[in-house]
Amino acid sequence: KEQRLLAKVMLEAEFRRQEPRWQARERERMEAQDDESRSLERLVAWRRAEEERLRKEEALRLLKEEEQRLAWEAEEVRRREELERRQKLEEERLLQEEEER
Repeated sequence: KEQRLLAKVMLEAEFRRQEPRWQARERERMEAQDDESRSLERLVAWRRAEEERLRKEEALRLLKEEEQRLAWEAEEVRRREELERRQKLEEERLLQEEEER
C-alpha cells in the first residue's frame, strides 16, 4: 500500500514537473493554429477581392463592347439618313429638270 502511495506521489510530482512543458507545447500548437487560421483568412479575403476585381473587369469589358456596338449603330443610322437625304435631293433635282423641259 505504501509503495502504491509512493508511486502515486512520484507520478504526481513528475506530472507537475512536466506540466509547464506540456502547457508550452499546447500554447505553441494553438499559436500555430492561430497563425494558420489568420493566413487562411487573408487568403480568403484576397481571393474574394480578386474575384470582385475580375467581375468588375468583365462588367467594364461588356460595357465597352456595348458602347462600341451603340456607336456603330449610330454611325449606320447617320449614314443611312445621309444616303436618304442625298437620294431625296437627287429625286428633287430630277423632278425639277423634268419640269423645266
